[in-house]
Amino acid sequence: MLHGKVTIVDGTHVTLEERMTWLEARAGKDDEMIRALRDAVTVNVQMEAANSRALKDHAEWLVAHDQALIRSREEMIRSREEMIRSREEFDRRMQAHDRRMQALDERIEKLVSGIGEFIRREAK
Repeated sequence: MLHGKVTIVDGTHVTLEERMTWLEARAGKDDEMIRALRDAVTVNVQMEAANSRALKDHAEWLVAHDQALIRSREEMIRSREEMIRSREEFDRRMQAHDRRMQALDERIEKLVSGIGEFIRREAK
């Protein structure tokens, strides 16, 4: 379990397992301090493994979150573009409506003027 961890002892790289084996050879495998140290190192390695898994899970979550943000932003951009197109179409239709209403107003004005002229002629 301790094989992957590397420490530097006197300028050389050794694994924690190698260092523990060396300490056990010097102090004895049954030495209370050596057993306590091995237990502490084992707990430390387990905690580091758990933290590593948590970091990996969090990194995967971040990637998924970033992808969701990207998709959301793309959808927002598409929605905004559609809204702009809809607004432009609405503006075109309103301008056409305004032109038709102006033409209708002019026709009504001419009709009223014509009716007024007709009434004056008939009154004479």
